[in-house]
Amino acid sequence: MARPMAEREELALHISGTTAMLGLIGTPVEHSQSPAMYKHCFQEFGLNWAYLAFDIPAARAAGCKTCDGLGMLLCQEAAFRLYSGLEMAVEEMRALLYT
Repeated sequence: MARPMAEREELALHISGTTAMLGLIGTPVEHSQSPAMYKHCFQEFGLNWAYLAFDIPAARAAGCKTCDGLGMLLCQEAAFRLYSGLEMAVEEMRALLYT
């Protein structure tokens, strides 16, 4: 059951400590329609979620394929392999991140 329209509009405008953050990481991202599309979907379904596009020019300037300060939290092993073409087990990634 969908939330009442007033509640959906309130959630679409209110970011708090319980807001789930999702996003697009890359460069360039200014052409992306994803933030507007997802904002509409989140509002329609009454979700306290936000979707942002993160353009990372420092990484681009350094020739990196990664994002400054953001980590892959979901499907780390598969995402790393698809993005970099390299193999690395999740356990190895976590060991590097948390040492």
